Amino acid sequence: MNGSAGWGDAAVIVPWEIYRAYGDRRLLAEQWPSMARWLGYVERAAAGARHPERAARRPEPLGHERYLWDSGFHFGEWLVPGADLKGPQEFEAFRRSDKADVATAYFARSAALMSPIAAVIGRAEDARRYRDLAGRVRAAWQAEFIGPDGRLHPDTQANHVRALAFGLVPAGSRADAAVRLVALIRAAGTHLATGFLATPQLLPVLADTGHLNVAYELLFTDTMPSWLYMIDRRATTVWERWDGGGSTPASSSWR
Repeated sequence: MNGSAGWGDAAVIVPWEIYRAYGDRRLLAEQWPSMARWLGYVERAAAGARHPERAARRPEPLGHERYLWDSGFHFGEWLVPGADLKGPQEFEAFRRSDKADVATAYFARSAALMSPIAAVIGRAEDARRYRDLAGRVRAAWQAEFIGPDGRLHPDTQANHVRALAFGLVPAGSRADAAVRLVALIRAAGTHLATGFLATPQLLPVLADTGHLNVAYELLFTDTMPSWLYMIDRRATTVWERWDGGGSTPASSSWR
């Protein structure tokens, strides 16, 4: 259960965000070896194995699958509203499920960040290499998760949020993807349906794509699942589960 996408990508994302806040290049230089090792691990994992369901569906891998990270354990979009993972059978089914849409998106995100990080610390050749890698992973994600009609799949709030936040949606399709995200929110009764990874990006994505009114509606919703539902029940930080439920087989309930 090591090397989960999103969690492991903190090796790249956290130093970059600290640099953005404080402008200290020394931290990026100090952390560069661990960042490069993380991306090296992800590259090998993507190229070296395939998810059993994908292999059964397509015995001969397509060219883009070299950059599709669909192997290993991933928490994925952990604990979306209504997810019932309290029992061992439910968690085992979750563990085996294909989370390539999430993992490959983070592969693209981290590779894309490595290019400006390399440029900041004077590693021009690495900057070019990671820029090229990010482009290849982005193309692989699009080949696998954007249909001929231009629609994203899986057709979830989280997938649309992440694709828009990470620049995985072609420029000409961003408006349509944002409209679909709003439709999914409305279909959920104007409630969010995101878990650990996409929730922090949900409101900024809505605002940045011209749906600020929907962002505010979600922010001020006070029925479950919502942030105000927690506050109304005297929460002092965000719960692990939107309903404040108990522990899971994988982690304790954070309050």
